[in-house]
Amino acid sequence: MLSKDYAAALAFDYCLLAIKPIQHAPFPFYKTGDFNLLAVGDEVYTNGYTNGNVQSFVSRGIVASKSVDTTVSVTNNGKVVQMPRSEALLNLTQYRSGGAIIKMGATVYDDELVGIANFITLPNGKALENAGPSPIGGCIAINHFLDGLTRMK
Repeated sequence: MLSKDYAAALAFDYCLLAIKPIQHAPFPFYKTGDFNLLAVGDEVYTNGYTNGNVQSFVSRGIVASKSVDTTVSVTNNGKVVQMPRSEALLNLTQYRSGGAIIKMGATVYDDELVGIANFITLPNGKALENAGPSPIGGCIAINHFLDGLTRMK
């Protein structure tokens, strides 16, 4: 299935995995939000298990900036395809790549999935190198992932 949306998976830094269903008690999922409605200053958090650690983490912060990286392109069948990528800088603990970025609502039931944490980038698409203990992480818009799911059906 990934080959149907290979270019977007590369450009927007995600990979879809199929998981074999298992029997378990029902559990709630985050509501899917719209990255376009996320504003600078909105509170967000991420949680999960970094690098396969058995201890979970939670990191909370705000959206520091939003931008569209117009430098992203993918070569597909010898043709260069420009794929602008919506992203945000977050003042969250770095090294949380792959985790869900959740916009905080009035209650936990109002929280919304708005992005996927990724490596640190600057608004012009350049990697932030030698940042030291910088508390800034990146976020790819969940909209790119949802568009990819639609194209793969």
